Amino acid sequence: MTEDSALLTGSTPVAFGFLPLTSTCAWLLLFTAITAEVLGTSCMKSSAGFTNTLPSIGIFIFYGISFTLLPVVMRVIDLSITYAIWSGLGTFGTALIGFGYFGEKVTALKVGGIAIILVGVAMLKYAEGLDHKYDDVDAGEDGNRMMMKL
Repeated sequence: MTEDSALLTGSTPVAFGFLPLTSTCAWLLLFTAITAEVLGTSCMKSSAGFTNTLPSIGIFIFYGISFTLLPVVMRVIDLSITYAIWSGLGTFGTALIGFGYFGEKVTALKVGGIAIILVGVAMLKYAEGLDHKYDDVDAGEDGNRMMMKL
């Protein structure tokens, strides 16, 4: 059964041939992709320009995991939400590792910038909930959805 026919019949699409791709599963895969991306980026720093073998290999493994999971996640979660959360939380996680493990300097400006990114990610997640709230609203004559006032 193709993804399109699964969606038409109401059955749950499957990832990797065996994993039911529910909303919860997609979110778990997204957070796994974020974790892999943060680990891959940390390996970049540790690789010292590909001069350290193990972290250099880690770059390819962790980014491979992340980039394998993202297209699967996007079958359930919108591209705009997936990418914003992946990049925003990836930035946050990478900054924490930079500060905590690599001893990078923490400044008010850096913390403020990261806070703004996190607020933006939260707003997008909230917007996704609003989008689904209006899923049953009929399209207008021009084909655009008509928004209801809250």
